[in-house]
Amino acid sequence: GESVILNGDNDMLWSIKGTLDYETVYFGVENPRCDIVAENVRKYPESSEFTFKADGNEYRVIIGVAGAHHIYNALTSILVGMAYDVPINDIISGIREFMPVGMRQATVNLGGCTLIKDCYNANPTSMKSGLEVLSLKTDAKRRVACLGDMMELGTISEKAHRDIGKIIPQFNVDCLITVGERAKLIAEGAIAAGMSAESVHSFEDNKHLCDSIMDILKEGDTILLKASRSMKLEEIAEFLEKNLTNR
Repeated sequence: GESVILNGDNDMLWSIKGTLDYETVYFGVENPRCDIVAENVRKYPESSEFTFKADGNEYRVIIGVAGAHHIYNALTSILVGMAYDVPINDIISGIREFMPVGMRQATVNLGGCTLIKDCYNANPTSMKSGLEVLSLKTDAKRRVACLGDMMELGTISEKAHRDIGKIIPQFNVDCLITVGERAKLIAEGAIAAGMSAESVHSFEDNKHLCDSIMDILKEGDTILLKASRSMKLEEIAEFLEKNLTNR
């Protein structure tokens, strides 16, 4: 029979258990009643790992990229693979070899600074994951979050941007730079949550940001660049790659 694979940490999806015409298979990190549960989760600056139990055995999974959302992606892959009778060890080695494509997330070292480029897409979940990756960079002298507008959020847009701002202090961000009309709300949210106004800088567009960013950055900074694709943050990345290297 056909089955549907669902995230059991999501209350809404968990609540439909047993109500569909399909077999439902659940994965999760927080909900121990799921069919497959990520246990012993460890997050590192460049990777993460967890264990899970299946057919009475315990397996260890290593993900070679940072970001909590990849744990959910890995759990999904495991269940899909198992549904198609792919040997579990083959699934695990496939996950270990996974690398994000293109601009999804790449780290570059430039003239004493580290740049985490994540210019591919942005929604509240991936923005949070990006901030988490930044907060794990314990060797940074300062953690700088350079965040742009998240698009296509419709009516929740204003609240979603403010909410990201409110959690910024939790991620040990030393300096916040925003670009775009909506992202200004991230800056307002961060200040409302107690971040000092002098460590927050807002710009209306990439050009204005590039005019000022070299005065804001310091040697030893780790900088996260994250926004929706249409914000073209790679323009900022290219600017920094050129100017940080030559300074």
